[in-house]
Amino acid sequence: MLLLSSFIYTAGILACLLIIMILFRSRKKGHAQYILLAIFFFLFFVPLTAYAELHQLTVLKAIAFPFADSIGFALGPLLYLYIKSLYQEEEIGLGKFWIHLLPLIFYFVFLSFPRWLDIWIPNVFPQYVQLIDKVEPILQLQAFYLVGYCLASLRLLSTYRKLLKENFSQLQEKELLWVKYLLIGL
Repeated sequence: MLLLSSFIYTAGILACLLIIMILFRSRKKGHAQYILLAIFFFLFFVPLTAYAELHQLTVLKAIAFPFADSIGFALGPLLYLYIKSLYQEEEIGLGKFWIHLLPLIFYFVFLSFPRWLDIWIPNVFPQYVQLIDKVEPILQLQAFYLVGYCLASLRLLSTYRKLLKENFSQLQEKELLWVKYLLIGL
């Protein structure tokens, strides 16, 4: 079972790295491309953290931990922004979107960073880290946040699909299918 888990995590790491490399080398650089790069950047750290935990690689886990720990608050807004950036002609900057990232910033500063610091320097905030580790509704809140954004993204995707049927070709509608399957899979 250990070997199978290790293989699956390694395959996930390599798949994310391959996608990141393809996105970096892509000639078509746009706002949507950078958001997609950020999505796969965060996704890369999930199998990396699992691999580090499986093989008890403390340094690797410590490096990957903050990104994998906060993925629920990062992935939802990034997917929503990605779908918006695909079919809106104007650039979507962080100016309008920063409010969606507030839970990510709050979670990273007050929850993820102290736990990350505790990995590197044990017992810096012993009572605080113990309290954070005991509060399980935080993980549930992160899951609900991600599910909420996935549902909002599916709704936005549905709206764009209707507009595409009225204005554009079938080819562009097929391009939206992978995003739909990704959202349903999450």
